[in-house]
Amino acid sequence: MSQATMKKRLLFTGGGGSASQAIWEQWRERYELYFADANPSGFPPAIPAERRVVIPFARAPSFTESMREICARLKIDLLIPGVDEELPALSRMRGAPGWPQILTPQDWFVDLMLDKLKTSETLRGAGLDGPVTLPLSRAAEIAFPLIAKPRSGRGSRGVMKLDRLEQAAAYLTLQSGPPEAYVAQELGLGDEYTVFVAADAQARLRAVAPVHAFEKRGVTIRAETALPTPILDYVRRFQEALKPVGVYNIQCMLTPEGRVLPFEVNPRVSTTFVLVIATGYDPVPMALGEDDTADVFSPQGVWSLQRSWLSTITKVS
Repeated sequence: MSQATMKKRLLFTGGGGSASQAIWEQWRERYELYFADANPSGFPPAIPAERRVVIPFARAPSFTESMREICARLKIDLLIPGVDEELPALSRMRGAPGWPQILTPQDWFVDLMLDKLKTSETLRGAGLDGPVTLPLSRAAEIAFPLIAKPRSGRGSRGVMKLDRLEQAAAYLTLQSGPPEAYVAQELGLGDEYTVFVAADAQARLRAVAPVHAFEKRGVTIRAETALPTPILDYVRRFQEALKPVGVYNIQCMLTPEGRVLPFEVNPRVSTTFVLVIATGYDPVPMALGEDDTADVFSPQGVWSLQRSWLSTITKVS
């Protein structure tokens, strides 16, 4: 097999969990796949032992150098991070000597989007709609009920609905961080969506795939693809205003009035990535600079995702 026709080698972090098994099932013939996780017992059973890579936790001093050495040893073409804590370090390695291509947005975008207060300030500064988000100490300035959550975090950890101001003190008692580490956020009512977005190295929008989340428990359990016009329009304005590159996800509420209220922006692939690639989209050529088309992909038909200990994907229509 010539160098030009050899399968590209991909390394996914956050390799434990059902998403890895679904990626393996869908892409094992297309790519040479490897999955990395800090928990050696967390890999799905379908992942062959030789494709499992145990890595340090992101907070370990050896994390960045270990990842560089692993990528070099496995001759990885594209590193695809899936864990928030890894993103600040890995996004700073984009384009660095001795590293493969890395599917993350720019480091400044990662830093802003991992901080929910800064995310809100960035949206407002760009003239984009979003739920009012303030330090928890200013919760009285937002109508109740509202959402209290950590400024940084994932998987709905520490997220709680507060019905009245007096509950803010009790909420802080339950949490382990200082008061300034938490925010109060306007409660948006409507349908919840997680929106996969891809943009090329020139920040041109290349894919928008809204996924309607029917059930969530930290990660999306039941969902299906959809194409609400307000969300498509919002993503175009978001991309034009901020110009991130790579892949990111906008988690938002679509209100009955048609407002799009992003309550989080994840600067990485999400758990619904397996549903997006099932619809036919592949961000790898874009990430490797091998696809110069300017077309914007959106899923055709309706595809559904059902998760238990693995992911089941079906085409509904």
